[in-house]
Amino acid sequence: HKGDCIGGNLLFSSDPVYHMAVTVTEQAHILSLSRASLISLFTSNEEFLIRYLGYVADNAVTLEGKLKYYANLPIRQRVLNYLKAHQRQFGDNRVALPASKKALAAQLGVQRTSLSRVLQQMQKEGVLTFDKKSITLLNDFGDA
Repeated sequence: HKGDCIGGNLLFSSDPVYHMAVTVTEQAHILSLSRASLISLFTSNEEFLIRYLGYVADNAVTLEGKLKYYANLPIRQRVLNYLKAHQRQFGDNRVALPASKKALAAQLGVQRTSLSRVLQQMQKEGVLTFDKKSITLLNDFGDA
């Protein structure tokens, strides 16, 4: 959307890499600033600094809300959300595991044994299949 800032909260991070994909649906102008340029803007323009800090603070509040929401979701729903997000983003029902089920469990904020138990149950129900390298959503099960 017009005026959006992507990854601005990462510029001063120890890992300043945006790990998500961004899709532009209409013509867009992209402005890329170095850390040094941004610091120069902060020191010369107080209004810019205040707006930037507001942006970072608003992002933190939004993220906190999402974390609270997802932390309360059952593991099954977290798995479905993850698979459906992949399906929307890449148009593929098959998801290659990040490195292992343990890594996926960490990404979903659950224990590996709990994730394995839920995956086995969902496989028995015909919702998905999985092996050591991937998980495949068999159909669009809505909130299965």
